[in-house]
Amino acid sequence: MDSKVIEAVSYGYVRRSGTETYLQNHDAANATEVGNVSIRCGQYYDSVGGDYYDNSRGGVGFSLTDLPLNAVITAATLSLYISTDDSGTDFDITIVSGTDLAATLVLADWGDLLDDITSYGALTTVGLVVGAYS
Repeated sequence: MDSKVIEAVSYGYVRRSGTETYLQNHDAANATEVGNVSIRCGQYYDSVGGDYYDNSRGGVGFSLTDLPLNAVITAATLSLYISTDDSGTDFDITIVSGTDLAATLVLADWGDLLDDITSYGALTTVGLVVGAYS
């Protein structure tokens, strides 16, 4: 069986932050920020001066055009480099399809990810080391 390394062709994050309830933040239609130079994921909460939530969802795009049409993918490994960890709480990163995301992320991709609930794997942040690959 042949193996092939496929590198990301696009990546980024959508982020929503503000003084609203967690569910309002989580279930909103649009993000408040888009970034296309790094991947962010996770959440931050601050109760000083009222509830403030800052949540991020990351996206990574891969092109499969170099694979033969009859190729069968039997396994995949996602390796992420951890540059910072600003979270005081460990959490799980759930990997979903995201086929309805824009090629370059846009604010509406925040809400588009809500219906992508089929898990294709998960990564826990427990034990992740800053400055290393997952």
